[in-house]
Amino acid sequence: MFNIEHQLNNTMTKSKERNSNVETLRVLMMYLIVLLHFSARVFDLGNPDKYSPFIFSAIQGIRCICFLGVSTFAFISGYYGIKWSLKKFLKYEILATIWGVVFYAMGMAYGGANLKMLFPLSSGYHWYFSAYMILMILAPVLNKGMESLSKEQLKTVCVFLVLIHYAGQFLFPGSIGSEFLILVVIYVLAFYMRKYPVQYFEKHALFIFCTSLLLNIAIAMAAGKYLDYTIEAWQAKLLSKFATNNNPLVIISSVSLFFYIKNLKTYRFRSIARFAPYMFSVYIIHCCALGIGKFEELLYINSFTFTTVP
Repeated sequence: MFNIEHQLNNTMTKSKERNSNVETLRVLMMYLIVLLHFSARVFDLGNPDKYSPFIFSAIQGIRCICFLGVSTFAFISGYYGIKWSLKKFLKYEILATIWGVVFYAMGMAYGGANLKMLFPLSSGYHWYFSAYMILMILAPVLNKGMESLSKEQLKTVCVFLVLIHYAGQFLFPGSIGSEFLILVVIYVLAFYMRKYPVQYFEKHALFIFCTSLLLNIAIAMAAGKYLDYTIEAWQAKLLSKFATNNNPLVIISSVSLFFYIKNLKTYRFRSIARFAPYMFSVYIIHCCALGIGKFEELLYINSFTFTTVP
């Protein structure tokens, strides 16, 4: 199963000329995605009153770093492009289905499992996988459409999509956007920034990354501190947006991080980059593992109870 993805991604990597720094970044971002999902099981984030304000704020601050994983991973895919390939599509689907069957069988033997594992594309169980596969189907139309636009037209499209998604999430919490939409927005943004490089991001990537990330952490921690007090429902929903992929500071941090790593003159951590072709398998495996009854129960039992308020 790993060999299927290795052969597929090895060909893609060579054709897109990604350097080892970018491939290393992919590995690290997947690590953050795994941490993000595990933290949601280890900590009872739906009951902030179980923790002291400081501990809950710290948890939110750490998790907002982990949210970089999805946006950065998606931006890398968009920057280097996605092309329709029936062979690639079927290989990914077979890969996800095989892992789903394996973990579903394990789950039925150890506490139950989610039937959606067996239908990776249509069920949306692995939301990023499903969104990526749909985007792959639509890629020929999207790519051709964006190529036909002038620079100003494409810029207008980018600005519109970014505003409608990221700003809309705060103006109308819970009423706009979807998991697939955010992938499309990031894909179009990455396409534009590859075709028409934004020099400010290229030259000041590290500064932008540090500033946006630190600001995001500060806001997330401040918001987390007050979530355990009595506030209006709309206020809680608004504050919770800072701890999601829909936070505009997340995409700013992700884009600047990508350009900083891509533009490094020296290639480092080549040993880590070798694991990049397996990241889709890692994503699918850990999602399936979290859906196994006994494993999820074990995470809750061994959660960090020392953080709770006496």
